[in-house]
Amino acid sequence: MAVNTDFSTWVEVRQIDLDAYNSYGENDKFPDDLEQVSDDEFLAALTKTMNEPSQTAHLAHFNCGRVEFIGKPPYNFALFKGLNPDRNDKYVYGHPKYRYHRSMKSFCEHVVWIVLEDVAQCACHPCIETYCYM
Repeated sequence: MAVNTDFSTWVEVRQIDLDAYNSYGENDKFPDDLEQVSDDEFLAALTKTMNEPSQTAHLAHFNCGRVEFIGKPPYNFALFKGLNPDRNDKYVYGHPKYRYHRSMKSFCEHVVWIVLEDVAQCACHPCIETYCYM
């Protein structure tokens, strides 16, 4: 399936189906002791975080006012709840060389480079720690 990486035209809302892109995710990194969150909840959390004011630089890559992630999460990536029920910790698993993304903000950076199909440029914590695409 051909994916859109041409974001030369500005739009108010850009819909992106992350499952259409090569994510390099690996589900063998998923934890056995944590509860997986539904794909819909994962996409909603990712959409919310990507549209926060602190993520404006990421939105600039997509040339839009805001982004809406539709369809499914990136292939072989999943969101899991932390062990402590008194906290709202959630972790994104599936990175090929690292256990997890510790925050949705960290994962947002990785998502940008998945969509731009240039993961070698990613500077999220797991990619910098492992140099997995370089």
